[in-house]
Amino acid sequence: MREFPVLPPSSPVPSTNHSYQQIQTVFRSIGSVLMAIVNGIGSIIMAIVNGIVTIFDVIIATLTCHRCGGRRRGGAGRTRATRRHHGTTSRI
Repeated sequence: MREFPVLPPSSPVPSTNHSYQQIQTVFRSIGSVLMAIVNGIGSIIMAIVNGIVTIFDVIIATLTCHRCGGRRRGGAGRTRATRRHHGTTSRI
């Protein structure tokens, strides 16, 4: 019978579970980076839209002499007159 030579031990083969965890970690990292990019783009777009809304608010307030509805300022606005009932009698 012929004997086969014994090869020296090589580096251990990674287990399937270990490589799965590494792949999962890589995909989580990629997902985190993509979400950070999307959140950044969303913040930039919101800042631009808020700026445009503010500009239109200033233009409309200027054209209407600040009489347009919406925000009320301190107690300086118009007061509503209370309705009074004159000449009514109570029933007995």
